[in-house]
Amino acid sequence: MSSPTNGRRPRGPSLRTAATTSRVCEGRAARVQFPDRHVICVDYGAKRNILRCLAGVGCGITVVPARTSAASILALRPNGIFLANGPSDPPATSGFAVPVVRELLASGQPIFGICLGHQLLALAQWTRRPELAHGSSPWAEGPRRCA
Repeated sequence: MSSPTNGRRPRGPSLRTAATTSRVCEGRAARVQFPDRHVICVDYGAKRNILRCLAGVGCGITVVPARTSAASILALRPNGIFLANGPSDPPATSGFAVPVVRELLASGQPIFGICLGHQLLALAQWTRRPELAHGSSPWAEGPRRCA
């Protein structure tokens, strides 16, 4: 039995570098509870449910493309900045994203990330990605007793 792609790689944009939006999108919850919660989502591949959850707690959301400059993001006068998750890996995305994240951090605006966004925050604060001695997690070898 053959696979749906007949052994060929699927065509389309590379998930390593493509963001899900190429333009600025704005949305508001139907019932905005907190009009002072304007969150900018930098879209590295944001999941709709995460945006729905932010809107569900009354946030106004503006989604901007991954390659948006820090000055353009700050010009939107956000109350917070969300670095979205995505299919990209940090080394492929960090070339253009880390300098922007560093500028956003220097602005003093509240900023948070999920998954890839969190990794980009870490890369923006360190000079290189830290490597763990064993495995991909501190728990890779199992629990240890502390002496």
